[in-house]
Amino acid sequence: TLRSENIYGHVGWISMVGATPSQRGKGLGHMATVSGINYLVGKGVEEIELEVAVGNTAAIELYRKLGFEIAFNTLWFEKS
Repeated sequence: TLRSENIYGHVGWISMVGATPSQRGKGLGHMATVSGINYLVGKGVEEIELEVAVGNTAAIELYRKLGFEIAFNTLWFEKS
C-alpha cells in the first residue's frame, strides 16, 4: 500500500493482493483490501488505484463491490 502526491492530489495505490490457493474464498482478499483502503484514507488520500489480472474474476467482483471501477487496461509482458 503506497501513497503519493501529484498535480491531481493525494493518490493511494494497492498492489498485488492475493492469497495462496488453500486460503482462497475465506475473505482474506476482502480483509486485506479494506485494511489498505482504511490505511490510505487515514493518510489523506483522495483517490485509490489498484491492479488486477484481467482473468481474476473473483478479485474483479470484490473490487467492484468495494466501489472500484475499471479505469484502463494495461498489458504486462514477461520473457522467460
